[in-house]
Amino acid sequence: MELATQLTAFAALLTSIVTMFTILEMRKQRVVSHLPILKVLGNHVNLVIDKNQNWAWNREKLKIGNFGKGVALDVDVKWEVDINKIISLLQKYDPHNVKELKYENNVLKLDTSTHFVGNQSQKFFPAISVDSITPDEIIIPNYLTTAFESYINEAVLNRPDGSKSLNLDDFPSVDVLIKYQDINQNEYNKKFSLLINIESVSKGGESNDGSASVTFNVHEVSA
Repeated sequence: MELATQLTAFAALLTSIVTMFTILEMRKQRVVSHLPILKVLGNHVNLVIDKNQNWAWNREKLKIGNFGKGVALDVDVKWEVDINKIISLLQKYDPHNVKELKYENNVLKLDTSTHFVGNQSQKFFPAISVDSITPDEIIIPNYLTTAFESYINEAVLNRPDGSKSLNLDDFPSVDVLIKYQDINQNEYNKKFSLLINIESVSKGGESNDGSASVTFNVHEVSA
């Protein structure tokens, strides 16, 4: 009788264990079935450069795609930029300090243009559905494209004739931080690195415009 009781108790224990693992597996599958997977996608643009070396930027953007199985909610996008690195690079090509380059109180001065960095640092999307590309996209901060333009103008287009072979420093990479939730209120954090590269550039003249081909390369890094 005692053996039968023990066997019954053991069978009940096994049943409980199997049931627990079944519930955990079902919960895991439910989470996966609602899992959003956000990716930031790179871009490529061709630009006109006028005779005064002004580049015709058009509020360049990066797209966000949801490649998961569930909607992403409360999507918060934040730019993380080491502006001092950018200023140091620009100063390297302005050895006589002809241009006014400074950053203080969240305001960046790039010679003739002034940029309010805080107003360009964050973007919020209430939701990004599955298999969609956000219609608003992420606008690349204007100060980044302006600084890149100044860098290429001074390092390449205004380079003195007869100078040594061209050996460009990389324009500093910047990060895009994304925080969001699934429908079960599980939180996710992702980090993407953006590197702006020049593919080709030509100087304009009195009768013709110059041009530039620029890529925005994005890859995911650990958050």
